[in-house]
Order: sequence, then structure tokens, then C-alpha cells
Amino acid sequence: MVKDNQKIIGVLNELQGTLSHSKALRTDLEQQLINADAEIDKLQGQLTRAKEYRAKLEGGIDVIDELNK
Repeated sequence: MVKDNQKIIGVLNELQGTLSHSKALRTDLEQQLINADAEIDKLQGQLTRAKEYRAKLEGGIDVIDELNK
């Protein structure tokens, strides 16, 4: 004979397992989000430095063009 409280525990154990799995997946996805944000920040910094360097190159070309006039 199975008692009612044993059935409830079985359901709770399955539910707890599902919740634990969901929590693990959520934690993993949150970490991936943090990593993606860090990579975006790094790439934005590289892009900013490349744009600044490009602007300096253009400035150098403008100076040479003015000297050649």
C-alpha cells in the first residue's frame, strides 16, 4: 500500500529535479551573457582605438596634401 504523502514526495522530487536543472541552465546562460557582454566591450574598445588611429592617418594625409599645394 502506498501512502498519499509518499506520492507527493515523488512528485516533489521530480519537480525539484526539474527546477534544479532549470536553475543550472539559467546559471549557464547568465554566464554566457556576461561573457558576451565582456567580449562586446573589448571589441568596442578595439573599434574606438582603430577609429582614432584612422582619424590620425587621415589627418596626416590632409597635412601632406596641404604641404603639396
